[in-house]
This record gives sequence, structure tokens and C-alpha cells, in this order.
Amino acid sequence: MEPENACEAVPVAGVSDEWSWPADLTNRKGKRLIAEWAAARIAQLSPQRRVVVQAGGCSGLWPVALAQHFERVYTFEPAPHNFECLRQNIARVPNIKAFNCALGDRPRRAALAREKPQAGMWEVTEAHGDTSVVRLDDVLGGSVIDALVLDVEGSELAAWTGAERLVLLHRPLMWFEFNRNVAALDAWLVERGYSRPKAGIGRDWFSVYPPPSQETT
Repeated sequence: MEPENACEAVPVAGVSDEWSWPADLTNRKGKRLIAEWAAARIAQLSPQRRVVVQAGGCSGLWPVALAQHFERVYTFEPAPHNFECLRQNIARVPNIKAFNCALGDRPRRAALAREKPQAGMWEVTEAHGDTSVVRLDDVLGGSVIDALVLDVEGSELAAWTGAERLVLLHRPLMWFEFNRNVAALDAWLVERGYSRPKAGIGRDWFSVYPPPSQETT
């Protein structure tokens, strides 16, 4: 069950005058710092800084941090209470657009589940449910994309598959958690001309196109 107190509005130095947190989000200060460090690194690695797509927006720390570096941020968050906090927190950040849905390899309605009662651990399951799952190619097919940043709890391969046309067309930086399905993720990237995953920050890894050995001098 979701907590009754879905969002807690509390002052947080360095984030905003008041930030709405999911009541079950832990290590708030640490998560803020990681988002800021990662956003700076993502911007450094990206071929350009026009558009970044971020999935797993939770309360908005990552999209807000990325909005300091990119002209436009599209963020996706499927959990309703997380999304409500996200919506409140980006209200004054005009270059962020948020979608209350998950990224996947096909349009469908899915159930969410999590092993622990923590806001950032919701996973998209194969079971039918109330959550909208969309293909990024269908939602942003006419947009450029310079970085694809995922925190999707094991749904990376499905999200990439649903974004393959955009990935092959624009060759964005790929930033993602690399702790599940690692062989399949590695193969997907290499088969499409990307570098093998490299350690980024914390549990996050990244891949670039072309691989460094293929770059022209």
C-alpha cells in the first residue's frame, strides 16, 4: 500500500525554498548530492545539451538537476504519489515536461510492484494494471535527444527497445543502472555501435557513441 502521507513539504537547503518529498523516500540529502554530481557528469559527456530524457523521475531531484545543464528535460515517473511530488517540485522550472507513465518496449497497461517500501524502488511488471507504459519513439519521435538517463529498476532493456529509432538517429549518451541483465544490456549497446558500459557515479554506468577507439582525431 502507498503511505497515506504521500508528500511531505519541508525546507531543504540547496534544492528550493520548499521541496515535496515522497514520505517513504530515504537518504534525501545524499540523493540530492548524487543527482547534482551525476547531472554535471552527464552534461559533460553528452554530444550536445539540447534535450535530455530522464525516466524514474521520483520527486524530481534528477530532472531539476539536469535542467541546469540542458535546454529541455523530459521526465517520466509512473508511481502516482511520486509523480504528485514531482509535479509540485518542477512547477517553477519551465524547461521540464513530466509524463505520468513508464517507458517500455510496447504500449500497454501494467502493474507496479516493489520489494521494499521505498519511493524509488517501483518496478514495472508484466501483470496488467493501471500504469500506462509507452514507447519513447511514439511519445518523442519528432524530437532530438542528446542523453537518455534511466533509473527504471530493471526495465532498461525494454525502455531502450522502445526508443531504438531515436537512439539510432541521434546517438545520445546512454546513462543507466548496470546491476541487472548486464550481459543483455552490454550486447544491446555493442550491437548498435556503442561503447561497452563504463562506471559513472554510484550504481550508474554510461555508454557513448562512437566508442573512444573509433573517434576521429
